[in-house]
Amino acid sequence: MQHITIDAASQHLHELIAAAINGEEIIITKDEQPVVKLTPVIPEKKTLSFIW
Repeated sequence: MQHITIDAASQHLHELIAAAINGEEIIITKDEQPVVKLTPVIPEKKTLSFIW
């Protein structure tokens, strides 16, 4: 888990998004307090539904 300030996150957003896509959890902090968690979105599995 990586912690980064808002200022640094705004300068490195592209890299942070790439890290999150690769499974890393990133915590963005403001005044040394966690305020945002970047995590990858896991796609929902679509199920087939049959109408009888």
